[in-house]
Amino acid sequence: MSNEIAIIESKNQEIEQLKTQLELMRRQNIAILGDGEVFLRKTASGGVKAVVGSVTLSEELSEIYEIKGYGTIPSKYPITALGYLKMNQVAGVSIVTPKSLRLEDGTVVVNPYIMRDKNNVIQGVWVRKVSIGRSPTGNISMVSSTLQYNPGQYLIADLIKKVKDDTKAGRLCNIKSLTQDDFANGQFFSLYDDAGLWVNFDNKEVFKAFETYSQNCLFAERKAQTIVERNCLKKHAAFSRMYVQPQGLAPRRSAKIKVVGWTCDLSEDELQKLAEQVDKGDEITMDGQKIHYTEAIDIVEDEDVIVSTDEEEVVVQEEETESQPDTQPEQMSFEDEREYDVLIEKIEEAVESLGVEKAAEILKKNMKTSVDKLKKPQYKMALQLLTEEIGRAAK
Repeated sequence: MSNEIAIIESKNQEIEQLKTQLELMRRQNIAILGDGEVFLRKTASGGVKAVVGSVTLSEELSEIYEIKGYGTIPSKYPITALGYLKMNQVAGVSIVTPKSLRLEDGTVVVNPYIMRDKNNVIQGVWVRKVSIGRSPTGNISMVSSTLQYNPGQYLIADLIKKVKDDTKAGRLCNIKSLTQDDFANGQFFSLYDDAGLWVNFDNKEVFKAFETYSQNCLFAERKAQTIVERNCLKKHAAFSRMYVQPQGLAPRRSAKIKVVGWTCDLSEDELQKLAEQVDKGDEITMDGQKIHYTEAIDIVEDEDVIVSTDEEEVVVQEEETESQPDTQPEQMSFEDEREYDVLIEKIEEAVESLGVEKAAEILKKNMKTSVDKLKKPQYKMALQLLTEEIGRAAK
């Protein structure tokens, strides 16, 4: 009897706590929409002041990306530029492009600033963006991000990787060791004094590296702007993370993130004035309130280039793939895709039935892998192992 009384008292306390929370939400003009995934904070007049929403980022839609781990280092899943743009649909952070920017030597140039060689090929792009919006607590926060994007740097880095993996692609050498045939059939890139990298034009991997370089030059300005916009958002106080831990099976994993958004009560003119205060180096204020500000000179890393591919680049790559069927794997039929969808659903049901830890133990023991790293050819075997374990547990 005493246990039953204790349980009843505990439930009554929970009910009272819930009543108190609901009353506090009512006093702060907070409304709940739908299934409780979205909360609204309203002004006294009934207008929407703030929104708390749950945003689902999808691997299939290129909103998250897997950077594969190796050895004891686990895989990472950064949020892509498309992912931050989706989150920003709730957060409502404004991105402003100032009219000018200052180069390293102090020269003031138009923003963005494009540098070309004598053949009109893009050598580099300087671009600067400022993100302006409210943090989850409602305070205005600003981030200014400036970077230089140089496609040529990534060509050399890519070629070094190709040569490292395939000695037929080229070699590290002294320029004095090269013959006339070497110069006729390849190209030398100086790295340090007379030392550098010679690459073979006849090698397919070298051709791919130059193809990527051509693509990067074609989209250099857009890629630079996409990278800097992503940096502006990921460093803003409205966004709490750069990486996620998705659920589900590749390539259809997803992750849910809570995002707080505030109505933007700043006009275009006010946003530009704030950006101009940054240019002048003044203390940034609005209505007498000091604004939190972060200045960043960004270095473009491999991860930034990977996760900042925009939709048009993806389309071009898909068109190129379709135009070269002899060099690409055969496309899966519609029936194959449907079969994989069904397998994924059944595997997810089996994992839910067994529990994540038990399912992980079975796959690690029998297949030396985990649920999130299953490849399509492994789906049937994984489902069979999990189903057999469910059958044994039922007995």
